[in-house]
Amino acid sequence: MEVDDGPTARYEKGVKKYFTSFSQKDSKGVRIMDEQSMFDFLDSVGLIPNLLTDEEVLQELQSCCKNPDVGLTWQEFKKYLKKLAVVEFKKKKYDNRFPSYEQRYVALFDFIRADDDKAVSAVCRPRRRQRDDGEEGDA
Repeated sequence: MEVDDGPTARYEKGVKKYFTSFSQKDSKGVRIMDEQSMFDFLDSVGLIPNLLTDEEVLQELQSCCKNPDVGLTWQEFKKYLKKLAVVEFKKKKYDNRFPSYEQRYVALFDFIRADDDKAVSAVCRPRRRQRDDGEEGDA
């Protein structure tokens, strides 16, 4: 199942914007989200430390990323978020409120407010990055 299928369709635009904002193009022009950017994203949307631990995040990264040393592609990022949703929302503290995978995906996308354009834009505002020449520049 893709993010853009069924009950998760309304989140596709926001999830894509998050990915685009926190990823960079590689030498072939493919957008990749490296590990540091992934942690920046997860922290910015509150998944770390509010829901998940660093250990959970890294464990799931290893399970869905073909090349974790390089980073996540768009397809891997969508798969990764769904894996994080399953890990988090199957925990006992939720008392089985999210029994299906679909409900877990929706719960995670709701938590990161992926269907709220203003919330997504606030997280994705231009960030300052260090350029290769040592100067700061817009992302």
